[in-house]
Amino acid sequence: MHTATPSTSSSIRRQRASSRGSAALVVVLAVLAVLAALVAAPDRAQAQVAPGGAPGVTVAAPQTAAARAASPVEPFASYEPQTGCTSRIMPGTRAYADQLTGRYGSRIIGITRACSSGGRSEHKESRAIDWAIDARNAGQRQVFYRYLTELLATDSSGAFAARARRMGVMYVIWNDRIWASWNGFQVRPYLHANCTAVATCSPTLRHVDHAHVSLSWAGARGTTSWYTG
Repeated sequence: MHTATPSTSSSIRRQRASSRGSAALVVVLAVLAVLAALVAAPDRAQAQVAPGGAPGVTVAAPQTAAARAASPVEPFASYEPQTGCTSRIMPGTRAYADQLTGRYGSRIIGITRACSSGGRSEHKESRAIDWAIDARNAGQRQVFYRYLTELLATDSSGAFAARARRMGVMYVIWNDRIWASWNGFQVRPYLHANCTAVATCSPTLRHVDHAHVSLSWAGARGTTSWYTG
């Protein structure tokens, strides 16, 4: 039977240490390769909804212009009135709100609304956004019209209101006017159901002090081509 001497034991220990070092190096290299792959991943990866959205809900990051151009533009959204109620902010609604403030500034002053509040409103289904943009302020008027111009612009394929259709915008109300998908986003006069005349209507009900944007269910869920391609 072979008996290990001090010199052979030392040699064996050195060999084992060398083997362990090689194995550790292999593991480190493998981890680095995985990290490199993640960094190089395309921007189609899922992006976590910004704070304030539904916990744990994700929505796909917006497509690049090239990716969107390769996918067909949705038809104009049909009118989908509020029929239920939820306090959970929908991922597409959160993404749209973040896009408004990130691209155009100001702040969001309302998304959800209590189920017990009166009247029908997509706010109760987390499909509507109130954006603080005041028609009485010249600078804010310019901001709104820049937003509207981009929202209703014709894209390279000739599709009118391509951004609105890709994001699932159902209608926009601002300053006594409404731009609705079912009217091809042609501007129309607007009077709130609780008002008998513009002269007796408050700035808030007239949407003078803010803009209101309502989304289709697909837009609110973040499943339109703006997000999925």
